Amino acid sequence: MSIYGLPRPTPWVWRLIIANAVVLLLLTALLPALVPSLVFQPDVVYAFRHPWTFLSYMFVHAGLWHLVFNMLALWMFGVELERLWGTQGFGIYYAVCGVGAAATTLLVSL
Repeated sequence: MSIYGLPRPTPWVWRLIIANAVVLLLLTALLPALVPSLVFQPDVVYAFRHPWTFLSYMFVHAGLWHLVFNMLALWMFGVELERLWGTQGFGIYYAVCGVGAAATTLLVSL
């Protein structure tokens, strides 16, 4: 069964969509002062003083439309990958891609 032509979300894709939406809601409505400490900045000193940003930036979005289009892409591609690789394989892939993107950005910025 599909929703608007997209496949039904798999468990981890659905959890990631909810987590991203909740983080956007919390950061915009309740805790906007936390955003600078959660966003990855490719300044070497900052990145290593705040190492959690290698993961936290994956859940911080610039606004509603940024979130919508990122979650649409996650839904479109993530569902099929989670079905192919299983939940654990997809989770590892998602984390490695996120941390790898931050590490690559850090290396390129040097």
